[in-house]
Amino acid sequence: MKRCMGITVDLIESSCWLSERFSKTQAWIDLVMAANYKESEGMFAGKVKHYRRGCVYWSDFRLRKRFKWSEQKLRSFLSELEADGKILVKGSGSYREIEIVNYDSMMGFMEGYTTHTNIAPKEPDPEIAGESPSEGQSMSDSEQESEDYSWFDRL
Repeated sequence: MKRCMGITVDLIESSCWLSERFSKTQAWIDLVMAANYKESEGMFAGKVKHYRRGCVYWSDFRLRKRFKWSEQKLRSFLSELEADGKILVKGSGSYREIEIVNYDSMMGFMEGYTTHTNIAPKEPDPEIAGESPSEGQSMSDSEQESEDYSWFDRL
């Protein structure tokens, strides 16, 4: 069962997110969340540029500063993602296009979900309804485990 959670793009601009050196996982999430959500056009170096959905257009300097990494660590990270088939990199230095390879399927996966507030529960949750096991009764470990994650079935 695949699990997902919606996170707003505001997260990647929060002081908490940007306060320390990034881990590789945080840098990957940052790239995915920074990618253009839709096609657009804009000016770069006095020229009109077409910005594609699923791509990040940041210089090496901006990436190093944001991630708080050395040039070598950034190059190694981008090479690793490219070798894993997660990104395609075009350009270098002051103008780099980083394409998130499965961006559309990632976003399609997320768009296929609705928030838990829009879904009626399959059955009443005893804790919410004020019911709990009677005194002297207890749930088995397997019942407790399924109870702990029952809210997930509603997503």
